[in-house]
Amino acid sequence: MLEACLGNKVKKVIFASSSEVYGEPKKNPISEKFQTQGKTIYGISKLMGEEYCKSYNQKHNLNFTILRYFNTYGIYQQKKFVIQNFVHDSINRNKITINGDGSQKRSYMYVSDAAEATIAAAFSKKTDNKIFNVGNGKNPITLRELSKIVKKILKNKNIKIIFKKNFDKTDRTIDREIFYRYCDSSKFQKLIKWQPNVTLENGIEKILKHFYEKKN
Repeated sequence: MLEACLGNKVKKVIFASSSEVYGEPKKNPISEKFQTQGKTIYGISKLMGEEYCKSYNQKHNLNFTILRYFNTYGIYQQKKFVIQNFVHDSINRNKITINGDGSQKRSYMYVSDAAEATIAAAFSKKTDNKIFNVGNGKNPITLRELSKIVKKILKNKNIKIIFKKNFDKTDRTIDREIFYRYCDSSKFQKLIKWQPNVTLENGIEKILKHFYEKKN
C-alpha cells in the first residue's frame, strides 16, 4: 500500500492502528507515551504497520498520521465484537454471555466519532508524522456494567447474564485477554479540537434501531 502511495504521489497516509499495541498496560488511562508491548498477533501486526509508515517517511518523505483507535463499535460491526454480541444475543437468545468474571474494563467509541476524528486528522498538517490515541475515555466501564446497560435499554429483566470463567468455546483465552485498558486522547483533542459526542447509551440505541429496521 505504501509503495502504491509513492507511485501515485499520495501526500499523506492515515494508518489505522489499535489500542492492542499497548498490550496489558500497567496503569490507565493510556497516553501515547506508554510503552508498546503487543500481546497478540493482531497487536504486533499493527506495530509493524506503524514502523513501516515511519520508515517510508524517513526514506521517501511520505507523510503519515497513526491513529490508535480504542474499542470502536457501530451498526455494521461483526457479531464477534462485544457490544454487537451482547445486543444480538439479548434479542435472539434472551441471554448475555461474558467470558471471565466481567471485571474487564474498557471505554467505547461510536464509529461516527471515529470517522470524524479520522477525517480531521487527514486534512490537518498539525497531525503530520505523529501518533495519537483516538477513543472515548470519559466513562470506562466493566463488561458486567455493559451487560446491565444493554438489559436496561432493551427493558427486558428476563435476560440472563452467564459467566464463562474458563473462556470455553471462544477465540480468547485468559492468557490473551486484556483486563483493563482505556485511553487518554487529550493530545489529539487539544490539537484538533475534536471530542467524542455519542454516548454509550445512544450508540447502543442506534444499533438496536438498525437491528429492528433490518429485521422488518
